Amino acid sequence: MRSQHAATAGLPSIRRIPMTRASAREVMAATLATLPERDPASSVVVLDGDSVSMKVVNGQLLLEDGSRTARRSLQLTRAHVNGRRGGQMTPWRIVILAWHGMVTLDALAWCQALDVQVIALDPKMETVILHGAPTSSDDARLRRAQALAPDNAAGLKVTRFLLERKVRGQRDVLGRLGYQVDDVDRSCEAMAGRAETVRECLGLESVVASIYWQCWSEIACTWSERDLRHIPQHWRTAGQRTSNRGKSPRNAITPVQAMLNYAYKLLETETVIALRKVGLDPGMGVFHTDKPNRASMALDCMEAVRPMVDAYVLDLVESRVFGKGDVMELLDGTCRLLPPVSHMLSQQLPAWRAEIAPVVEHVANLLRPTDALGRPPLKRTPLTRANASRAQAEIKRRKIRAA
Repeated sequence: MRSQHAATAGLPSIRRIPMTRASAREVMAATLATLPERDPASSVVVLDGDSVSMKVVNGQLLLEDGSRTARRSLQLTRAHVNGRRGGQMTPWRIVILAWHGMVTLDALAWCQALDVQVIALDPKMETVILHGAPTSSDDARLRRAQALAPDNAAGLKVTRFLLERKVRGQRDVLGRLGYQVDDVDRSCEAMAGRAETVRECLGLESVVASIYWQCWSEIACTWSERDLRHIPQHWRTAGQRTSNRGKSPRNAITPVQAMLNYAYKLLETETVIALRKVGLDPGMGVFHTDKPNRASMALDCMEAVRPMVDAYVLDLVESRVFGKGDVMELLDGTCRLLPPVSHMLSQQLPAWRAEIAPVVEHVANLLRPTDALGRPPLKRTPLTRANASRAQAEIKRRKIRAA
């Protein structure tokens, strides 16, 4: 009989993917042929290939991926994962992109004890199917204030803060592309000055979004000469944000839009983790409506950081010459990213974590209710530790003055 600690949690099987066996084999062969070398200094470990394995051996976390004949292995010790870099703790992430495999209960407990987040994406890079359980604060009053926010002044403050930051970031990206940004500046001023409802803020943001994505659609993607005649014509530009299945931007049909979708999904994952740590409900949004199986609050907070993700993808598009082995077209016309592009995007998780942390903290402080005496709440910074840094700096200044 299996022991309880030896039980395993299976990842999605290849049979769940809506494609023929032949196309699945082609995608897997291309993935295995381009697996990059791991960066030993990175705190993001990407597991990819035919089958992955996560288990604990002699107190160490043993990670294996690749193919059955060519396995890659990595051992993580508690001391290494729990160490400091640059004087600060570095949270670790394990990103699973494999088609199937197994994760033992011991491995999940090992990761939970050291706050290592385990993120698994399905083979079409759409849905997060596994999260590590982060530590979080539990404040029912904060969640109640979050639930009431769409109908009061706190919700308007949150909406203004997030959308104004998003629009200003989009303005910077448009300016970098060489476009005039006068209309965007006017929308920023209107949102900050005279927008009095959440609906009005969303209307101003939608005007900017239509201009923004129209400009993005014309961005050229550079392909190698030998592969240029093999790729579809519509892959040569970023294309429209909408997909071939209607108005939704999901199921991207161009490589650039696929990279944006994948990077947004990674950002959403970091946002969900941050929201849980500050005590907010990731699914209860302010201006994104509540829907089953959707992290509406995470989508709200993400808006402020999306332009930074866009700027990174734009850098990648402008600096890289793409080849046919970087992306594959599935039977339904959608694009599947392959290594090393998918791994390069995954390695940006620390950057997105650093960008989203102050945003989530500020949103939580805007929503935090007054105390029993009606006094304004203290601003808390559990993610960035900004309060602790300021306190230490003040103590240092006092010691210097005393000396």
